[in-house]
Amino acid sequence: MAKLLYTFGGLTIPNSMIVLKDLMPLYSSGIAGTGCMIGETLPESEMSSYTEMFPNYKILGCKRECPAMKEYVGYLEVLNSRDYTAEIDFCGDINRFLYQLTTERKMSKVSGCLFGVEDSAGNVVNL
Repeated sequence: MAKLLYTFGGLTIPNSMIVLKDLMPLYSSGIAGTGCMIGETLPESEMSSYTEMFPNYKILGCKRECPAMKEYVGYLEVLNSRDYTAEIDFCGDINRFLYQLTTERKMSKVSGCLFGVEDSAGNVVNL
């Protein structure tokens, strides 16, 4: 999926997400500064012990041929060529790498409030 985003650009969201509004304004504002964006969600890895919100690869968008996405694709290729276990998901290596890209200002982080993960007061919504 990351290679498709790099080649054509666009936005990926989980197939279970119910969308009630047009995502184009969110996408446009998310990629405006860096050309690449990632959404914050509840962490599914060991990071859930440390923080309530963390960037997640399931909500990812970029312009066509974005350098940060190319870096991400390269990281995935190396990671998947050496490890065929679920350790990658358990440790959250992919999301940690994407977090590193946000701290280096190569990727924009979109608040979980815009995706319904947090309410308007900033409290996490648990179902």
